[in-house]
Amino acid sequence: MKRFGIGVLSIFAWLSLFIAILSTTVLFTMSGINNVGTIATNSLKDFSSSPSTINAFIDQLKLNADPKMIKSLDQNRAALNATIASVSGSAEFQAALKKELDVVTAGISSGASSVSVNFKDLANLVASQVNKAAKTQIVTEADLASMKRQTIDIHKQSDIVNKIKHYAHLGSYMWGLWLLLLLACWALKAKSVVSKSGKQLLSVGLMSIIIRFVVPFVISQRIASSTFSQFAYSQIGSVAGVLLKPILTTGITFSVLGITLILIAKFAGKGKKQEVAIS
Repeated sequence: MKRFGIGVLSIFAWLSLFIAILSTTVLFTMSGINNVGTIATNSLKDFSSSPSTINAFIDQLKLNADPKMIKSLDQNRAALNATIASVSGSAEFQAALKKELDVVTAGISSGASSVSVNFKDLANLVASQVNKAAKTQIVTEADLASMKRQTIDIHKQSDIVNKIKHYAHLGSYMWGLWLLLLLACWALKAKSVVSKSGKQLLSVGLMSIIIRFVVPFVISQRIASSTFSQFAYSQIGSVAGVLLKPILTTGITFSVLGITLILIAKFAGKGKKQEVAIS
């Protein structure tokens, strides 16, 4: 009966630990929302240095274009490719994009219902160079004139992000439950609670590491089957790498901690055996 009780407590302890680590990771990941501007800048750097990615982007432009524009894009692809690389690699363009994206993400993170942004500077930087290279009006004067400072409704995004933060914060209390369940196992005279906790930390840590690499793969496979496949697929790696970095960090941290506790328990057990043998 005691062994059964220890087993049940161990299962609930593992589940509590899993929820605690997942919640902690989500909190760290949510903090990465404030770095979306930096993520976009890094993506632009990769984008500007990859001709194949730019070609995929141009192909994306062709999907909803009229026959005249498609012909112009094909005829001037080389010049357009070079122009897009130059503009997207421009520090001025990257800084302007980061500035506006940071406004949006800061608003979402703080729970704001709306933010005011102005993408006209970005459009002006791009329009003249792209139109010149394409030898057609991809971005018209009317388009530029309509791009004034505007208020974006972000209340839905803010609600979603803050709900995730709220539940993740509640989930972080499971750390306390995990420790209480381990103490209960110890009270029932469970063998090596330290080793048990180490094994649980190691298993959940390894699971976090696996999730870090599986999630981008699953997302990329879904994108690969969509109409936005080539261009989006080229960007998913760098974006996922930044957003999921906390998962990898926590996974490695708790795996190392788990191994440490297992080794401590192992050497402590050997020490006790030697003391018994000597006595």
